[in-house]
This record gives sequence, structure tokens and C-alpha cells, in this order.
Amino acid sequence: MPTSPLKRRPAVRTNYDLLAAHYDENPYRQKDTDPLLRQFLAERGLDAAQLVALDMGCGTGNQLAANWQAWPQAKWFGLDLFAGMLKQAVTKAGTAVWIQGDNALPPFRAGVFDYISNQFSFHHVRDKVGMVRGVYRLLKGNGRFTMTNVVPRQMPNWIVYQFFPEAYAIDLRDFLPLEALVGLLMQTGFVNVRVETEHWTQPHDLHDFATAVQQRHHYSQITTLSETDYQVGWQRIQTALAKAPAALDSEICLMTLTANKIVKRET
Repeated sequence: MPTSPLKRRPAVRTNYDLLAAHYDENPYRQKDTDPLLRQFLAERGLDAAQLVALDMGCGTGNQLAANWQAWPQAKWFGLDLFAGMLKQAVTKAGTAVWIQGDNALPPFRAGVFDYISNQFSFHHVRDKVGMVRGVYRLLKGNGRFTMTNVVPRQMPNWIVYQFFPEAYAIDLRDFLPLEALVGLLMQTGFVNVRVETEHWTQPHDLHDFATAVQQRHHYSQITTLSETDYQVGWQRIQTALAKAPAALDSEICLMTLTANKIVKRET
């Protein structure tokens, strides 16, 4: 049975310093230009040279790098908790500023960013209230916060959850329900908070999945498991492989969220 050298720190969901060197091996982690940012620029009539943008939980910088390629004249900042991830990011976008820090305590002065994004990492944040308040503080008036993530409660038949139900239980704890997330943003002061979801089912080759599970860093959900739960799930995969299925249906649900900070001018 494959074993894992991962030793998680209690204060974090996953220690990405141990995974950073292999993180980009997963092709799904490559990014195209952020469509939500393109929409924001069009709606606000902003020239990219005026834009000051922050990617919170930027990881190895793939999304920021894709945006920088499209709008190199903008001012780009990436924030991540893990030095190992930023070490991978620094070569990807020449003029970007990469900063190590906690999303819940972002080390920037108030009102400096037009646009703040967070992709596939909010569940890793221990102090979610602190992060949302931090985002609101950092945005300029008329600024926008966007988030992209999976929605575990609407994809219980994802292939990872089929074989590792223990990971599903952890995700139900670490992911806020959408209504709770929207409520938190509105309580903080955000307006026009909108969430859209996209849901589909697709076949997933079980042999490919087994290979990814052996490497383990392909799925952050698997890195959250105890060694015992990981090995139990691995045995479930081996049992399924013995039955030689060509593929299993896997359920996916993605959400995109936009929230605006509007500051009324005094008259």
C-alpha cells in the first residue's frame, strides 16, 4: 500500500510547504484569464493600467500569472500563507509582488485594491470571518471581491467522496454552506452579493484516479485525512479496481461569487 510522508500542522488544513514542488503537476491547476475580472473591468470602465488587484490564497500563482499575461500594465499582488507555494510563483509574472501572510490578517493598508479574488482556497482559511472583514477593509469603494470554489454539499457523488467519505465529512465542516457565506458577506457590508453554480456529472477513469491518489497531492481533500482513513479509502479503490470498471460517474459542482463594496459619498 502507498504511504504518505505528510505531517499536517494542527493550525492548517493542509501543509502546502510539503506539496508545493509537485502542486503544478496536476493539469487542472493551470488557469485561463479570470472571466470575472474581465467582466469587472468592462462594467467599471477601468483601463487595466488603473487596476490594483490581489489574489488571496494565490498558491503557486497560476491564476495571477494568467491575468498578468492579459493585463501586464496592472498592479498585481499575490498573498499566500506558504513560502513553498510562493517560491514556485515568483518566476511566473515578472512585475507581480508576492507576499507571505495570513488571509485573515492581510498585511496591507485599507482601501488599496480595486479587485480581490480567492480561488479554491477559502475552505483552508481557519478564520473565515477575519478574512471576509479583511477583504472588505482592503477594497476601495466600488471595489469587488470574487470567489470560485467547489460546493461539496451539492456534489456528494464526486469520485473522491465515493472512496473517501471521511474527506466529505471534513469538507462539510470546512466549507461554509452557500447561504451562510452570502450572509457573512452581507453582514460585513458587501452588497449585490451573487452566487452562480454549475453542476455536472462526468465519467472518471478509475485507473487514472488510483494513480492520482497514490501521489496524493493531486487532491487537497486527501491530504486532510489521517493515515488510517487514507489506507481504508485506498483499499476501497483496490476493491473497485478488481471488478474492472471502465469508469465511474463523478459529480462536480462549481460556484462563482461576486460581492461589491459600495461607499456612499457624503453630500
